[in-house]
Amino acid sequence: MHGALALIGAVAIAMIAMLLFWIVASGGSGSAPEALRSGVLVVLAACHGGLRIDGAEVTLVPLGLTVLVAMPCWRAGLALGGSVPSGLSLVRRVRLLAAAAAAFAVAAGLLALIVRVGSVQARPLTTGVGAFVLFAVCAAIPFGRSTARQRHPLEGPLVSVIIVRAALAALAVLVGAAAVVGGGALALSAGTARTLSEQVGGGGLGGLPLAVLGALCVPNAVVAALAYLAGPGFAIGAGSTVTAGGAAVGAVPAFPLLAALPADHGASPLVVVIMVAAPLGAGAAIVRLLWLRLPYARPLALVLGSAGAALLCGAAVSILAALAGGGLGSGRLSDLGPPALLTGAVVAGEVGLAAALALAVLGGWTLRGRSRPVAAPDNALHDASDDNALDGDASIDR
Repeated sequence: MHGALALIGAVAIAMIAMLLFWIVASGGSGSAPEALRSGVLVVLAACHGGLRIDGAEVTLVPLGLTVLVAMPCWRAGLALGGSVPSGLSLVRRVRLLAAAAAAFAVAAGLLALIVRVGSVQARPLTTGVGAFVLFAVCAAIPFGRSTARQRHPLEGPLVSVIIVRAALAALAVLVGAAAVVGGGALALSAGTARTLSEQVGGGGLGGLPLAVLGALCVPNAVVAALAYLAGPGFAIGAGSTVTAGGAAVGAVPAFPLLAALPADHGASPLVVVIMVAAPLGAGAAIVRLLWLRLPYARPLALVLGSAGAALLCGAAVSILAALAGGGLGSGRLSDLGPPALLTGAVVAGEVGLAAALALAVLGGWTLRGRSRPVAAPDNALHDASDDNALDGDASIDR
């Protein structure tokens, strides 16, 4: 039930948005039912199952759409966790989450079979699989947090949770650096982007759908910038490459966001500095969080935790790169985005090396007599004061 309701909510929002775009773009001269069906296809496309247009496969999806569909899934997971009785076994909780994800997937697959707009139709099987994974991943976090056992404050978080948080901290550093580079490139090319927007979408409200599409593609651009900073770069069409060493893309679609593509001469000195600083900052973030949060900050624990966090960070980048890429048909635009596996492997290696360097610096710091700040519990301080008082009394008695 929660899975089906999540899909209904996402579809309703998309249908309303597409209806508004239809009113703005066509002035009411088009077909309102087609606009509503287009909203359904937008939600199905966000599940990364792919669309079929005139027999051509379209697998590129704006990640902004995926985020919008993931939000109802998150809320559904939170509601499902609140409805679960306390003391339920882990197996039964997993079954409940899987059942909700299956309901979401079945509903998405049925809509993919029924709904089409002209020659545009979603692929039912892959849409159902993608919908299941999307719901399971997005709902698992709030569902797990609301149904997890309440831990005592003195127990602290699990070591695995600390390592995952360290990986997320490193990922946040990399994404932040990529956003700065991508946003700066787009700001420097704002004039070209405005000209393209006026030529393709028109001025005034007529360009609103194109502007919204560009905003939804911003996360894809950030992931591409992340791959650019890491080294592997990304592709804008089959046979094209965009890396820090240079760009060979040829003719590109007249899309305003593509005005931020780097020049052929390679990265500027400032971008090179950011390329070096981003992994160093990510590695330092991992080591700092592990050093402060691990219940035992021994050298072996720090090394293993840093290696695990670097691998998790690389895996997350691979997933983001796979979601951000895709293709438009089987022609020149069949290859868009960064290489997923290569980008993740390179990021894991760079962050791991940076973490090793940070550990070496930390080792020199601790050799100088600097210790990790550890906050003692209140009851421990109270017991210590009592012990001192007892010692004093004993010395008086003697």
